[in-house]
Amino acid sequence: MGIQNWQLKSAQENIPDSIAAADHALEVNSIQNTEFNHPAIVADQHRPDTQVKDAPDVNVAQAVADEANTINSQTHDVGNLLEKITRCRKCASRKTRLNALPGQGNIDASLVIIGGAPGAEEDRLGHYFSAQAETLFSAMLESIKQSQDYYYTSLLKCYSLSDFVITKEHFSNCADYLYTQIEQIRPTALLVLGAAEAQLLLATEQSFNELRGDIHQLTIHNNNYPLVVSYHPNYLLRNPAYKKHSMNDLIRLKKILND
Repeated sequence: MGIQNWQLKSAQENIPDSIAAADHALEVNSIQNTEFNHPAIVADQHRPDTQVKDAPDVNVAQAVADEANTINSQTHDVGNLLEKITRCRKCASRKTRLNALPGQGNIDASLVIIGGAPGAEEDRLGHYFSAQAETLFSAMLESIKQSQDYYYTSLLKCYSLSDFVITKEHFSNCADYLYTQIEQIRPTALLVLGAAEAQLLLATEQSFNELRGDIHQLTIHNNNYPLVVSYHPNYLLRNPAYKKHSMNDLIRLKKILND
């Protein structure tokens, strides 16, 4: 079965009129299987507006130099973390994986999206998502204008040959990597895809439907990050009827990002 059209309008019957009447009427039609276009990993290049009155040029030059040093430091820190992940030997997956997958996207993004673990095809290709899931995922992000403003990663960074439910023990090997990534990026919001993934990250036994209905908070080193739970694109491909529910989650997420 081909991918269903992804429509924001399909969710409006289940959301308040005040939200449905907002600018969420974008419709993405005729989704084609296209090659994934990974957003380049970039450093923060936005400089706060400043006004310099009667200040010597050397102060301006120093401000630019200081900012460049900050950018270089951030890029260096991210590069060091990516290298640590690709060289990781903490668990048995190191013996069977083809690729460690730290993440992909924009390291200055306002949104960090978290999945469970790389699959066999993702391990083989060296990036997240199959072609169909990737196309649907891109359409979902485009519907809330986040297609170029996200970073995607997962609880576990490597594929395992054994199909298993991710446990606390499995996650403990990669948890520091994930928390460090979030702290480096400092996003406005988090989107977690999957029930087990959300339960582990939030340390809760709430059901998936209960988790989906709320905006949660993930606290890392006294920093709070709003967190929304939704369906993984792979699940939506197998169960297209749930796309409208996923759309409700994305609208909730968009409100956080726009606040």
